[in-house]
Amino acid sequence: MPQVYEFAGFRLETAERRLLRNGSAIPLAPKLFDTLVILVENPDRLMPKDELMRRLWPNTFVEEVSLAQNISQLRKALGEPAGDAPIIQTIAKRGYRFAAPVRVVTEGELASATRDVQPPRDSLKTARSAGRMVAGLVMAALLVGATGYLVSLRQRGGVVKLAPPIRSIAVLPLANLSTDPEQEFFADGVTDDLITELARIRALRVISRTSVMQYKETRKTLPEIARELNVDAVVEGTVSQRNGQVHITAQLVQASPEHHIWAESYERPLGEAQNLQAEIARAIAGALRATMTPEEQARMRRSRATNSDANLFYLKGKYFWNKRTPTGLREGEKYFQQAIGRDGDFAQAYVGLADTYIFEGGWGMEPAAVALPKAEVAARQALALDPENDEAHAALGLIAMNYEWDWLKAEREYKQALGLNPNDALAHHWYAEYLGAQGRFEESLGEIRRAEELDPLSLAIAADRGKLLYFSRRYDEAIVQLLKTLEMDPSFLQAHNWLVRVYAAKGMEREADAALDNFQRVAGDSSEYWTAASMVKAKTGRRDKVRDAVARAKGRSSSPPDPAMMLFLQIARGDAGEAFAWMEKCYSTHSTMMTSLKVNPDYDNLRDDPRFAGYLGRVGLSN
Repeated sequence: MPQVYEFAGFRLETAERRLLRNGSAIPLAPKLFDTLVILVENPDRLMPKDELMRRLWPNTFVEEVSLAQNISQLRKALGEPAGDAPIIQTIAKRGYRFAAPVRVVTEGELASATRDVQPPRDSLKTARSAGRMVAGLVMAALLVGATGYLVSLRQRGGVVKLAPPIRSIAVLPLANLSTDPEQEFFADGVTDDLITELARIRALRVISRTSVMQYKETRKTLPEIARELNVDAVVEGTVSQRNGQVHITAQLVQASPEHHIWAESYERPLGEAQNLQAEIARAIAGALRATMTPEEQARMRRSRATNSDANLFYLKGKYFWNKRTPTGLREGEKYFQQAIGRDGDFAQAYVGLADTYIFEGGWGMEPAAVALPKAEVAARQALALDPENDEAHAALGLIAMNYEWDWLKAEREYKQALGLNPNDALAHHWYAEYLGAQGRFEESLGEIRRAEELDPLSLAIAADRGKLLYFSRRYDEAIVQLLKTLEMDPSFLQAHNWLVRVYAAKGMEREADAALDNFQRVAGDSSEYWTAASMVKAKTGRRDKVRDAVARAKGRSSSPPDPAMMLFLQIARGDAGEAFAWMEKCYSTHSTMMTSLKVNPDYDNLRDDPRFAGYLGRVGLSN
């Protein structure tokens, strides 16, 4: 039976298919009206997306983006609510809830009303009064310069409060609407690019990709996610690409109280995908009233067309690079090269290539003396094409630190990267490593804390904070941090590796042995495990056990053996002559272990030897 409903100053007449506000009709397209009726008929109930789509488009296949567009346009027609919650509430990854109180108009009321029924006088008076309060508060906020505030009113005993300003956001993984699972790389890549664009806004704290990707396909609500990531608002949406076009929907939701702020849908040629990320970022910043510097605004306005095939190859490269596995790096390198082959002016493809070479050199997939010079060439080409590319500057900082041992240059590049993008968790992480290698531990720990704020679920950052505490000889704090990291992931090798060393440095033999057992369960009977075991036995005075551990480590190492591994094995054996012979090999191959020469406690048994001071000077760490 047709009904008449009232909610938030609106009147919905289902028989007449009319939506009224203060007696004035609000035009709605048929599907928008149908969407509104379904939601109003089910107030305060979670309406799953699949149920809504089934009722709106029976016997017809449509993509989820159509529903998102309906909801977005419907919200625009309804405007912002004057109460605590939005009229239509988003339940992340699940559906929508009609949150405004709904009243069914009785037959008696209808009989005594005119055709264009006005909202009840008290309701209208309340709405007008709320509107005047909104206007007054907005004016007051402007007068005190509170441009970063979004006005959200709550009435508690007659007191009207402003919602806190939104200073931090997380971009959740955009949902892939394509029926082809291989298109997942495209959705992930677009998410990554949107995070990168938003991260350049200094007024916002933007959570890094590593942390947000852990919420892919999550069933957690937006407020739950926001609490875990410690952010004020969340961006979510969908992405698809077909026939050379990319389609993106995005919405911005304040977390507490949950409040819809902005939503929009976009369609552009695939070659303009990167420009589209900047456009969306500008729109989100505008919705947040985030203060952008003229430089940030100018950078986001720049545009360039990218060959559509090149863009797809680049997104595939990023997808595989982000797996952070040897196989993923090799695949990423291949796709970045293909992107450059299709578009030689594609700066981000050169950045991807530089970062790939950096990790290949750091992980021993290729000698550092081969990989890092190639990384430098790629990073410099990226800067030639885009002089303000923060990721390229961060890459040059790492190369200067780990390969060239040019410490002044490294700091200059890191500061330039962070000046361009203060939300770059990787640059903060690498700069923290730089400061730690210099012995500037308070600054180093401050930088690693900033990296954690931006990427709170990153295991590498969490473990390296423990390592920096070990280097600064704050052993008790290091233990707490590394145990916390292993709570996040009991299988994370680097946390085990540093934890056994910290226990050994404190002479905690029983705890060190228990930690070694845990390390072996994860790493197996590997050379990494036996190298750590030899160091632990030596530091805890069990020289009779060292020889066996060294022999086992050598037996499980690759051929030729890693110079850094052999250096630490000789230190454990107490053979300074052999240790310095392997240190020379580390120096000649530009091993990253030379970077921590000044601060790493594992080198303590060599520090009184004059040869050690010579190596400190050769890598620029003698001061």
